[in-house]
Amino acid sequence: MIWPAALLDMRLLGVLFKKKPVSQVASQFLPWVWTGFTVMVLTGLLLFCAEPVKCYNSPFFRVKVILIGLAGLNAFLFHTTVYRYVDQWDAERVTPFRARLAGGCSLTFWIGVVVMGRALAYA
Repeated sequence: MIWPAALLDMRLLGVLFKKKPVSQVASQFLPWVWTGFTVMVLTGLLLFCAEPVKCYNSPFFRVKVILIGLAGLNAFLFHTTVYRYVDQWDAERVTPFRARLAGGCSLTFWIGVVVMGRALAYA
């Protein structure tokens, strides 16, 4: 369920859905993002319970957890700062720098989570 977050990030970066207001794209994808995040956390906890020593000793797992935390912090900062004023820049094709920065960081963090998850499976 990383794709809805990636699509919203792409809108913030001005790559996709340029003609749609950010608030409209967010309202369409955020429920999917929260659902996917919840499923990811629950299944991740189950995986950790199944192999706690392997996970704990793996540097890939540790980096993955740090990246998830950074992604959460990034989303929190975005929604409590720049997104609070979305009504002022909502329909613009080019979003403010801080919105683009948040989108770019989010995309980078989630790609890192996926890469670390795959590395964990093969380590």
